[in-house]
Parts: sequence; C-alpha cells; structure tokens
Amino acid sequence: MKTKQIHHKTKIICNNDKKYVYKSKVKNKDKIFKYLKSKGFENYLEYERETEKYEIYPFLKEVEIPLEDKAQELIYLLSLLHIKTTTYQEIDITETQEIYENNQNKIQELRKMYYELQDSIETKIFMSPEEQLLMNNISNFYKALNYAEHKLEAWYKEKKQEKTERTTQLHNNISLKHFLISTEKKVIIDWEQSSKGQVIYDFLNFYKNEFNNLEMISLFKLYQSKYMYTKSEQLLFESLIAIPPKIEFNNTHIINTINTRIAVNYVNKTSGFLSEYNKENQESNEQKLE
Repeated sequence: MKTKQIHHKTKIICNNDKKYVYKSKVKNKDKIFKYLKSKGFENYLEYERETEKYEIYPFLKEVEIPLEDKAQELIYLLSLLHIKTTTYQEIDITETQEIYENNQNKIQELRKMYYELQDSIETKIFMSPEEQLLMNNISNFYKALNYAEHKLEAWYKEKKQEKTERTTQLHNNISLKHFLISTEKKVIIDWEQSSKGQVIYDFLNFYKNEFNNLEMISLFKLYQSKYMYTKSEQLLFESLIAIPPKIEFNNTHIINTINTRIAVNYVNKTSGFLSEYNKENQESNEQKLE
C-alpha cells in the first residue's frame, strides 16, 4: 500500500493496483447527494465508503484539456445544477433587509478604511512599493465602491416590489480545482459548503476564484444563455462583484505588494467585465427595439 499526500485533508492511497482518495470528513453530504440525485443531477462524486475519519472516493484520472475548455464544461454543468434545483419561494423581507444592510455597511466600512489609508500614506515622504501601487489605483477603488452602492440601492428598490424569488442548490465554492473531467465522467467535487440560496452566489464565487486565470465575460454570457438572471438578481450580482477586496498592510513588503497587485487586478478586471457586459447587453436591447 502506497500513500501520496495531496494536502493535510486529502491523500491518495494505492491498494492492489487501485487508487482511492481519502478525504477528511467535514460534513455529512448524504442529504445533499440524495437531493441532487432526486433532481436528476448526477455530476457529483459520491464516496464508495467511509470510516470514522475519512470519506473514500474512487480516484479519477483527469484528461488533459485546455483551461478555457474545462471552464466552459464547468459552466455548462453549473447552469444544469441551477436549472434542475430551482425552486420558488415567498420573499423573506427580513432576509432582504439583512442583505441590504450588511452590504451597505461593508461598502461604507471599506470606503472609510481606504480614505483613512490614503490619508496615512499621503503624509509619508517615501512610499513603500505596495503603497505606491495602491495610490496609483485608488480612484478605481472608490469608483468600484460607488458603483456597488448604486447597484445595491437599485436592487433594494426593485426587490421591495417583488413577491417571490428563485433559490437553487449552491455549491458555494465553484472553481476549476473542484471540477474533474475523466474518461468516465465529469463531476463537481467538494460539496461541504453547499446550501440552498440565491443563484448569483455560485458564479460570483467562481469569478472571485478564477478571475486572474480566465476570460470571464464569455463564460458569463455562456452561463446567462442557459440560466438568465432576473433584473433583481443581476443588480445584486453587479453590486457584490464590484465590491473591492480589503487590503491590509501587515506583512512583508513582498507579500503586501503581491496582495495589493491581486486587489488592483480584481478591481480593474471587474470594471472591464461589467463595462463590457453592460455595453453588449444595452446593444442587444437596442437591436430588439429596432
């Protein structure tokens, strides 16, 4: 028997020429898998057996395909998951109010933090590399926060006029590393964070996990061609995706600069993503009116 450690929670064990993945138990997923199966969605990897500490899965050898092709396959499955598990329910006014207040507070706190950070940096004679990088892009952070706030207000106004909303089974941590393509099957793995909720959160998480690796506008358009957001869903999606990451300078200059670069990339790429999508969406609507 041979063991290969993948990370501290997962290892591959070879036994009698067969490979198995041993994954530490975090959450019992039987209920989730039964629900997915009952809805006709079977693109998940069910464990063969379990022990007190581990879930034991068959090892799937992945086929090598371009990253962009793999991403498209994942988006097809993600839209299928949402289509098959969509249900409708009455809007919970308390939950709507909570979403609005939590995100409004988050936006205001981030704006205050960046104002204070900018004031502190501008008192210095010499800026560190991470501080210089942030100051070169700080106006884009404020634009992103203003955009997020504007869309949140529009969502709240729209939402208060609605009576029902869609919910789906969310994976809640969609990324390419949680998607396997083998010669036998295509499966989404790691369902520990899965729950019922508003559909926008899966693509939102996918975007945040993969924005640096993939061209997102075509993937979002592909997803929307299969499962189009309602007006209120689109408004909340745009608000949440526009909120910039929080930057904290509490590490070495190298780590601080790397983290700042990631945040700057996120803000700039997301601005381009939203501009391109809204432009194409507007042009499409204008064509329909002609």
